[in-house]
Amino acid sequence: MTANVGELPYILVDGSSALLCEDGTADTEADPEIRILQDPKLAGMLSVNARSTVEVYSWENILPRWKRIFEEFEVAK
Repeated sequence: MTANVGELPYILVDGSSALLCEDGTADTEADPEIRILQDPKLAGMLSVNARSTVEVYSWENILPRWKRIFEEFEVAK
């Protein structure tokens, strides 16, 4: 469960890899947390999907992209 702010809605999918709430207030955060606690299948699915989603942003995946960008920048100079 996370607030629906910044880049998070572009990375996480509500109901699949996270439960997004509109703001970070206690009222809006309580319902998704209760759903996760009451539904072990949902909790497991969110966990597996979130892990798969964020692995795309691991250092092992990001570093080669940054290297390519800097190499392309150096060539363009």
